[in-house]
Amino acid sequence: MEFGVATFRLATLNSLQRCKPLLGTFVEVFVQDNVSDKALVEQSNAIFKQIEQIEGLMSFHTKDSELSLINQQAHQQPVAMSQEMTEVIQQVLELSALTQGVYDVSIASQLITSGILPDHDFNIDPLASWKDIIVDNNDIYFIRPLVIDLGGIAKGYAVDKAIAAADDNCHVVVNAGGDLKMTHWQNQLVSIRVPYSKSGKVVDVAMQSAALATSGHYFLDGKVAIINAQTKQKVDQDISISVFADSCMVADALTKVAFLYEDSAAIFSAFKAKALRLDWHGEVLT
Repeated sequence: MEFGVATFRLATLNSLQRCKPLLGTFVEVFVQDNVSDKALVEQSNAIFKQIEQIEGLMSFHTKDSELSLINQQAHQQPVAMSQEMTEVIQQVLELSALTQGVYDVSIASQLITSGILPDHDFNIDPLASWKDIIVDNNDIYFIRPLVIDLGGIAKGYAVDKAIAAADDNCHVVVNAGGDLKMTHWQNQLVSIRVPYSKSGKVVDVAMQSAALATSGHYFLDGKVAIINAQTKQKVDQDISISVFADSCMVADALTKVAFLYEDSAAIFSAFKAKALRLDWHGEVLT
């Protein structure tokens, strides 16, 4: 996903755009305010710091992250979680319950088998599911050995935290590889890349909420990252799904729900979210 900075700039304000490799993608930060260049750099540094903190906690790839510690030990004993991890895990379990287990972060074992996630030689019970994840206050415990991957939902959460770190008067856009949030989103346009487009074709759409997340088959070299946790079948459709919501964490998770769960309308309504489907021709589907 791309965002059109030209549609966001205000002539009277100073602006800065930066990009860093984080969260397994490139994170773009655009800040604009009536302050000095130095102040804008400091503002962007604070935003990137929040993202780096969440990455350090929730990375599946990093062996010493909090998530890796949970995957290593939670089937043996309760593991104390940070407040950030607790918030994300609680959201994950809520969505798993609402979708009757179709959305399930314990599907990480299938992503390892598919070569999308690295194999850290975790102990995994093939019968384990989200129902084996027990949260008691800030402690987490697995009834059966399993591994969880927070992937996109952690990326969305990092974007939420980054926006929250910005000064109230600052105009900010954070885009983490398709997980995007704006402080001043009304009347703004974003460009969504058409799935399977080798030329980088995009479609411009109006923002409908503060956050937007898009899932589709873009850069996985033929590998499919969306798997139905109950059937273990891969979802391979020639479309992308974008979700508008107040929270980027929720928006990212709901893109997977929309792919996986046929009766998702009530869930979208509960979160006051809206979905947009785009086919490989660049047509918006109804």
